[in-house]
Amino acid sequence: MWWHWKRYQKGLWPKIGVGLFISPFLVSCYSARLAVEYTKSYASRRPVTEVLQDPAVSMPVKEKLRSVQKILAYAQQQGLHTKGAYEYFIADKKDVVSYLLEVAYPDRLESVTWWFPVVGAVPYKGFFSKSERDEAAAQYRKEGYDVYVTGVAAFSSLGWLEDPIYEPMLHDSFASLCNLFFHELTHRTLWVSDQVPFNEALATYVADVLTQQYLDELKRGKEKIEYLQEGEDRQQFFTWLTQLNGELKTLYGRTFSTPEAMRAAKKQVFDRFVLQEKPLVKSVDFVGKKEWNNARVLANHLYNPDLARFSRGHHCLSDLHIGFFLTTLSEQVKKIPDPFAALDQLCRPKPEVIHDASHPT
Repeated sequence: MWWHWKRYQKGLWPKIGVGLFISPFLVSCYSARLAVEYTKSYASRRPVTEVLQDPAVSMPVKEKLRSVQKILAYAQQQGLHTKGAYEYFIADKKDVVSYLLEVAYPDRLESVTWWFPVVGAVPYKGFFSKSERDEAAAQYRKEGYDVYVTGVAAFSSLGWLEDPIYEPMLHDSFASLCNLFFHELTHRTLWVSDQVPFNEALATYVADVLTQQYLDELKRGKEKIEYLQEGEDRQQFFTWLTQLNGELKTLYGRTFSTPEAMRAAKKQVFDRFVLQEKPLVKSVDFVGKKEWNNARVLANHLYNPDLARFSRGHHCLSDLHIGFFLTTLSEQVKKIPDPFAALDQLCRPKPEVIHDASHPT
């Protein structure tokens, strides 16, 4: 995800850098609060190398930290930007690192967005305090918006800060751990301002490719099978989500006699999809039990990428190394404003150079 709701240098920078970095954000109470909480959290960090030598730290935590170190080394080999990332550990017994709020208009599939320097407009707002997030959510609900709240296991500073490892990031399986760090490191490597759907789709694709590749290299076949099974369940969920998204767009394109009639029709669509058309899964129920509304549809749609489109662009290159793919795509994005068009450009044949025989080179 910015601070993507996701560079400190050594020396004086860790002491003064936070204040310098967050000064553009101090234009609002929210931004000031965010900066204060991040600074407090960062102050409690410890070098991973030190944590690994501490007898008071549990073996499961140490094992996960060693796994992260190896994941980072592999990511660097694959061309992801790892310098200054995840060298510190912050112990935190909470289940999440931060708390997320996403808001949508009740009568159309359109998110409320917030703008931040560097990252641009984003359809989510993060909080370090659950109570502050819930207070903001309640206010939006009172104003009639659709609201979705959730927790975040990780966030990225997009390479501007020295991202630490928060303890909640270590709670999942090994395959999920790989996917998480490959995803966040992709954001660090290539981020296009004001293009959150593209950025999330790209990170999802790269993380999926590298997770499978890394599990194969380690010969962790059982975990690969479980990872692929979860991927099949996720794909069923995305199919369900795409159909729901389509029906809602059709619904919101109709004219209703009253707002109440629209709300009733909207409820019928959600009830039918959640109660009657919920996909059958083998391992993970991505539909879950929380209320579905426009905000939740849009939030999940961010992570419903056309992986085939990214795979096609990747495989059109002469070199399939993921670092080469990201570098080449980055160069195209500088030339073409629409990053998805830049991705498709990777499959366009290069024009042939015709030499005039009368003027040999």
